[in-house]
Amino acid sequence: MKSERLKKINQCIAETSFKRVNRNNISNCIKENLIVGTDLLKFFFQLDKAAKRNGLDIIFDFSATNHTDFAGQTIKMNKAINIELRRNMSDDEYALSILAHEMGETDYLLRGLPTVTGVNGRCSISSRLTELFSHSHIHRLLEEYGLEKYNIFLENRNSEIWRLKDYESEYNHEGVRVLMLTWALITYPSLRDSKNDLQGYTKYSNSVSEILDIVLTTSTFGSVNTVVTSMKTIINILSDYKLEGMQIERNF
Repeated sequence: MKSERLKKINQCIAETSFKRVNRNNISNCIKENLIVGTDLLKFFFQLDKAAKRNGLDIIFDFSATNHTDFAGQTIKMNKAINIELRRNMSDDEYALSILAHEMGETDYLLRGLPTVTGVNGRCSISSRLTELFSHSHIHRLLEEYGLEKYNIFLENRNSEIWRLKDYESEYNHEGVRVLMLTWALITYPSLRDSKNDLQGYTKYSNSVSEILDIVLTTSTFGSVNTVVTSMKTIINILSDYKLEGMQIERNF
């Protein structure tokens, strides 16, 4: 059953759609109901200050449809960073956990940390490579803010799906298998204790372990150049599997 917070947000969405008013109303509604009065408020204030220093606004919105593979996504625009959530979140804890995660993605971008583009037109693969570093960053960042409960909630909710996944049958490209195995181990740290049981891990264990070690020993709180160098090393490893065409972009 939806909480009063989520009911108010859904009402804002309905009113905005019906009246065709400025969509900033939705952004304000999300802030009022999912940030103000929650433990995300201090985190948001810090993000908002960093955004303003870069001449950007942080805009919250909901996806135009529920038919999406993502519960949330963060997109850097010309004058704003858009945090977009899937509509019809099931409960407060889920909505707050997704919001905290996407705010972590925003922090990653505002620090000027690099992103990856152009894996032969596969946008999702480029995003996954970036997320090796941004998800590692989010885990450390939320712990720093005392918000690690949101990491734990998403891990408990989603990790079993990735533990049971057959990476060899789901992904045809060997380089993508290596990437996705590593992505799962970064995103859901509890899987590392049983990584040998992941289907496909044994075959690619050397490369996965090498990439995992690079990510976990690279600080995203220091030099941007250090992260760029680590990304280049991982791109070289994946190129051995003919996963090519990747380009690194710096933010700001």
